[in-house]
Amino acid sequence: METLLHPEMIYFVTKQCSREWKLDNNWTSFHSLVFIMEGSADYEVDGHYFHAQSGDVILIEPGSLRNATTRGMSCVGIDFQLLKGEKLDLPLVFSYGNLEELNLIFLDLKFEWLQKKPGFMLKSQALLMLLLHKLIYERKEGPKNAHVEVMKRYIM
Repeated sequence: METLLHPEMIYFVTKQCSREWKLDNNWTSFHSLVFIMEGSADYEVDGHYFHAQSGDVILIEPGSLRNATTRGMSCVGIDFQLLKGEKLDLPLVFSYGNLEELNLIFLDLKFEWLQKKPGFMLKSQALLMLLLHKLIYERKEGPKNAHVEVMKRYIM
């Protein structure tokens, strides 16, 4: 049986980070997803150093100590909490590949988050769950043949 997740989104942002941008050492009390859209950044999370670049996704767990610097990047950041005992089966940093295919979700999420119309939180939660589903179950394992994917969809 698959595990259900119950994320509660607490923050959403799209950013253009200049060369002066930095994330000072701080502890997180929430899950933080960062999608590097363009450029790159140097991160340290709980003593692990890595260089994240365009197409990478970073998942920082609650209770982690993090800091980062960049020479310029654009990114999407989402902070959220899970219910006690829930865990994401994702590494600290991984390459998703072409994040452009997630752009429609990011744009929809940004619109909902900024407008704050009645029901925005429900739709924001649904969009976050869709992103998590894509990251967990549709993560790219390597290049796929587009023709094979079309045939698989047709057969299904």
